[in-house]
Amino acid sequence: MYKNNQVTVSGKIRNAFTYAGEKNEKPVCTAELDIIRKHHRYPHTVTVMVPSEMVGANEDYAGQMVIVTGGLRSYDTSGEAGQGLGIYIMAETITITTAQERQVNEVCLRGVLCRRPLTKIVSHDNLVTMFFLAVDYQGQTAYVPCSVGDLQAMDVAAMDVGTELEISGRIHSRYSRLSVWIYQDKTSLRRI
Repeated sequence: MYKNNQVTVSGKIRNAFTYAGEKNEKPVCTAELDIIRKHHRYPHTVTVMVPSEMVGANEDYAGQMVIVTGGLRSYDTSGEAGQGLGIYIMAETITITTAQERQVNEVCLRGVLCRRPLTKIVSHDNLVTMFFLAVDYQGQTAYVPCSVGDLQAMDVAAMDVGTELEISGRIHSRYSRLSVWIYQDKTSLRRI
């Protein structure tokens, strides 16, 4: 069965988890996770939110290599620099691991195209189409920014708002903005 919103990433926790308020009447904590990139010097950095009881008062995750599973959530960043939507991971599990274990950065989403796609030409005449996918996570809607290149960019650009899609990709950052980058194969983006 295909889950609507599923994320598995590995990386290094940048800072200690700190109290961030309540979500669904339960206390939550956040920390920054640096997702290690294979061929780049700088990591993708994403906020991880967890129920307070998951990280415990005596555990210090700062500097630890971890694997996080959960779902993507979105939040309004209009009050911050770089207006728009931000994304974070609502963690269901966090497992301390070693640097030698397999690096993972996988996102699987099923949702509805909720805004008209925008296509741009980037370096060397490569096309990139950016769009937002409305996906469910635990009964709430997350609006996830997504990007797709060359092979499928024009296909997505021609889709209508309301089109249902299943996508698989990875968390990606460009110019300090996070999105889901869709893999370049025929099975990574599918109309439902």
